[in-house]
Amino acid sequence: MANKMRHRWGETNAVGALVESNVKVDIGDLLWIDKSENSAKPASLFVTGRTFERRSMFVESFLGVAMQYHLRGISSEIRVATTGIFEFDCMASAFRLGDFIGVLMDYDYASQQGVLCNQRVCKIIMRENAIGKVTRRATIPMDYVNVAIHSSIMSF
Repeated sequence: MANKMRHRWGETNAVGALVESNVKVDIGDLLWIDKSENSAKPASLFVTGRTFERRSMFVESFLGVAMQYHLRGISSEIRVATTGIFEFDCMASAFRLGDFIGVLMDYDYASQQGVLCNQRVCKIIMRENAIGKVTRRATIPMDYVNVAIHSSIMSF
């Protein structure tokens, strides 16, 4: 869903991140830093590595959640939250406090390629694939989840 404010509560520790003129960003997009250009891009543009290792490689470059939109046409800075609690759409699941959350991958079986979703997440098992943790339990399957995000770029 384009331009959906996903921040629910908590300090965002926002930073200004450059977005190149050829990149569109919606409010609520999960962003990463392209170190070759030193600019922010949405998760769907992360195509580094083989499909099965893409999620963990994304985590290493994870910046945060877009708090502003960016239209194609000019390079400019946008505000990006690097911490805070955000509500994301997900595959229906029950959640426990502290469950690991990663970026959802749309997988095309015909091409055998996976593309990371800009604004959808999923429960995962391995910490190295996590961009955050669940902050509100759900005993029945829910199609949204509250996540405390963890920016790899802005953390020590």
